[in-house]
Parts: sequence; C-alpha cells; structure tokens
Amino acid sequence: MPLINTSVSTLAAHLQLNSSVRSLQRSLMDAQKELSTGRKADLVAALRDRAAEDVDLRNALNDITEFKSTTELIASRMDTMQTALSGVRDMASQMRNTALTSRDDVSRRYLQQAASTAIDRINSFMNAQIAGRTLFSGIETASAPLQEANTVNGGTGFSPQQAVNQVIANLGPITDAASAIAVANGADGVSAIFDDSNSDPNLRYSTTFYNGASTGAVTARLDRGYEIDYTVRADDPAMRELLQGLYMLASVPYGSVPEDAFIAWQDEAVSHINAGFQGVIDVSAELGYKQSVVNNAITQHEAAIVQINNEVATLEAADPFETALRLSQLQTQLEATFSLTARMSQLSLTKFL
Repeated sequence: MPLINTSVSTLAAHLQLNSSVRSLQRSLMDAQKELSTGRKADLVAALRDRAAEDVDLRNALNDITEFKSTTELIASRMDTMQTALSGVRDMASQMRNTALTSRDDVSRRYLQQAASTAIDRINSFMNAQIAGRTLFSGIETASAPLQEANTVNGGTGFSPQQAVNQVIANLGPITDAASAIAVANGADGVSAIFDDSNSDPNLRYSTTFYNGASTGAVTARLDRGYEIDYTVRADDPAMRELLQGLYMLASVPYGSVPEDAFIAWQDEAVSHINAGFQGVIDVSAELGYKQSVVNNAITQHEAAIVQINNEVATLEAADPFETALRLSQLQTQLEATFSLTARMSQLSLTKFL
C-alpha cells in the first residue's frame, strides 16, 4: 500500500483553519465595536453608493462647526464691547448731569476733578481687550486706542492733557465769555484738536489722543459668503465729542477765569458731553443690532449641526439587534472552529491508519 502524505494535507487544513479563525476574530471585533459605539465598523463597505454622501455631510459638519466657533468668538468680543460702551454711556450721563447741575461756587470747584476721573474711567473702558486683542483700535488690535491723559505720547511729545493746555495757552487768556468761546471753538482752538484741524499736527486727536487704526474695517465671516463689519473705534465722532467736553472741564478749574467766562466755558463743555452721550447711545444701538445678527447666526449653526448630525447618524448607525445577532453567530462559528482545530491537533498517523 502506498504511503499517504498526511503532513501536507494536515498542514493545509491547519492554515485554512487559522485563516478562518483570524477572519472570524476580525469580524467579531468589528461586531463588538459596532455594539459599543453604535456605528458601522466598515462605513465604506456598509454604505456603498452612499459613502460619498456621508463624506459630504462630514465635511459640511466640519465647516459649520468652524463657523459656529468663529461666530461665538465674535459674540464674546461684542459682549465685551457692549459692556465697555455701557460703562462709557453711564459715565457720560453722570458727568452731563453733574455739569448741568453744578451752578454754585461749591459744586463748580469739584468739576475739574470729576472730569479728570471720568476721562480715566472712559480710557479704561475703551482700552478693553480680550486675549491681548484690543477692541476699539480698529484693525490695529495690538495697541491700546486711547492715550492716558497724563502720559506723554512718544510720537508727538505731548500727553493729551498737555495738548489741551497748550492750545488754551496759545489762544488765551480767557477773560470773558467771548474769549472763552473763541478758545473753545476758534481757529486752532480746543475743537481743532478733536476734529484734527489744528495747524500743529502734534495737537490733534488722531496723533496724541488716539493710537489705533484710522482706516480699515474689523470684519468676521459668519458663514459662506456672509461677513459682518463690527468696527467700533475710539476715534468715533461720539468719543471725540465726549472727550472734548470732559477735557475742557478738566483743563480750566473754577476760579482760574472770571465767572462769566467759566459759565460760557462750562456750558460749551456740557454741549459736547451731551452730543457725545447721544452719539455713544447710537453706537451702542448699532452694535446691539449686529449682536442680534451674530446670535441668530449661532442659533442657525446650532440647528444645522443638529440636523447634519442626525443625517450622519442615520447613515452610520448600526442596528443593535442585527449587530447582536451577528455577534452571537460569529461567536458560535468561532467556537466551532476552535473545536475543529483542537480535534485536528490530536490527529496522528497511527490513528489515521
């Protein structure tokens, strides 16, 4: 009788069984993963013709999530800006009321200090920043927009208070109501500082008082093809008006000029403070409208994210009942394969013969 080559056939059977075991183990791991995550383990194979749709949905979800993150950042900046403007508005209202009601010798003596304090507070509000980014400097986001009242601006050699004092000295003395108005509003007067018309470039708001950008818009992209301009700068006309009135009161103390001159000066200062106050209200209202636009965009992004997530889940979700059944079947098959492997490992030539 010829000898039968049992070693070759047994080896082939073992290799085939090992391959089957590995395949079953991979399938078992996939089924376990599906059961634990609720998602199909092999999306491309499971989705087939709809795989491209799933990729498109995932890309759209990434885009919208990024837009939502950007929009939330802009909303945070706007909230801080609105808080700062609210502080400026309250300070302007307080000083307007103080200046309007200060009509006796005692109360007028406190106007200079009150105005100086208001200037410092307003500077603090308008120099607000988030994460090192200033909010009222326009596109020049690294610089604090307003120069401190008594800090010399290196570019001009004047502090804001020195600039106002210099203009008053150039046109003075203030001896009566007419001369007071001339110093306030005449050629190269205090108004010429704040509207940038002073013949000396160093005695202008944009050079000594303001350190931010004078051009360019601060914009944010809220969605594809949709940008919003949320620029609010500390060189806005409302801020110039407000600070002009405050610097006027801070620069001429009561008793330093005749009473009729001071009354005219005080009234002129109040008119600028009031104009600035009304202007800040308008700026704040416009920013509030843009805040509502941004908040609506966030709401829309959130709704879109929910919708796309639901669509993705529908495509990628694994049926838990089907997965559990498949897992049970795979376990049964794997156990049967292990049993067969064990039986084959006990085969011998003697048993075969």
